[in-house]
Amino acid sequence: MEMIKIQKKNKKEQNIFLEEDPIYKNVLSFAIKKGKISTSLIQRQFKIGYYRALGCMEELEKRGIVDSSDGLRPREVLIKYEGSD
Repeated sequence: MEMIKIQKKNKKEQNIFLEEDPIYKNVLSFAIKKGKISTSLIQRQFKIGYYRALGCMEELEKRGIVDSSDGLRPREVLIKYEGSD
């Protein structure tokens, strides 16, 4: 498994291991660049089905990378790459 270093909004650094799904790393990078992410945005950007996109979103939430769902709006991304402002 590959590891990347990220920085949470509270400035606390954390190492995270990327999941086995080959698209997860790309979804993570896309989410960090956008600042907000939704399951439908993942589906459109990566041309994947709902359940695979949902799995990526659930993994992002489980790891504390995105906030919890608040309905129909995209979720806020809570991290950034180390050294980026």
